[in-house]
Amino acid sequence: MESNVQGLIYRKDFYDKKFKEFSRKHENCIESVPPIREVVVEVQRAAYLDRPGLCFTQGKPYIGVSLEPGGPYQETFAADIYKPKWYRVIKIKTLIKFSYLHFMVKVQGSDEIIGVVDIKFNELANQQVCENWFTLSGEKADGKSSLKLRIQCIESEKKLYKDLSDKCQELSDDILKALEKYDQV
Repeated sequence: MESNVQGLIYRKDFYDKKFKEFSRKHENCIESVPPIREVVVEVQRAAYLDRPGLCFTQGKPYIGVSLEPGGPYQETFAADIYKPKWYRVIKIKTLIKFSYLHFMVKVQGSDEIIGVVDIKFNELANQQVCENWFTLSGEKADGKSSLKLRIQCIESEKKLYKDLSDKCQELSDDILKALEKYDQV
C-alpha cells in the first residue's frame, strides 16, 4: 500500500509540473490571424497488404498522404532508398482549411493503388489525438487491408495548451481524491 501511495504522489507531482508548464505556454502563446493549422499524421503500421504472386517481381507498397481538395502531398517512400519505411511522422502546416485527409496505399514502380482511406477534418475538430486502424477501400482493397494511423489536427496552439493544462489539473485532482481515500483507510 505504501508503494501505491508513493506512486500516486509521484504522478500528482508530475501532473502539477505539466499543469504549470502548459499554463505558462498558454499565457505566452500568440494567436496568429489567420490561424495556422497543423496536421500531424503518424503512419504507424499496415496490415494485410500482401498480394499473390512472386514477391521479387512486385513493387513494395507505400503510402501517400494529401490534404484534399488540392492540398500538399507527401509519401512514406523516400526516393533515395530502395525500400519504403512504414513508420513516418508527417507534419503539414497550412493557412487553408481543407475538407479531408486522403491516404493512398500504392505499389512502388506502378500506378496500382491498393486502397484508400479518407478522414474528414470535422472528425478531428476537437484537437484530440485520433489513433486507430482504418480499413482500406477501393477496387483492389480486400476488406482486411488496413492502416494504423495516429492523427491530430491542431487548429489553435493556444487552445491546445489550455486543454492540456485543464487535463493535467483534472488528473491531479483525481489523484488527490484517491490519496484522501487512502488517508481514511
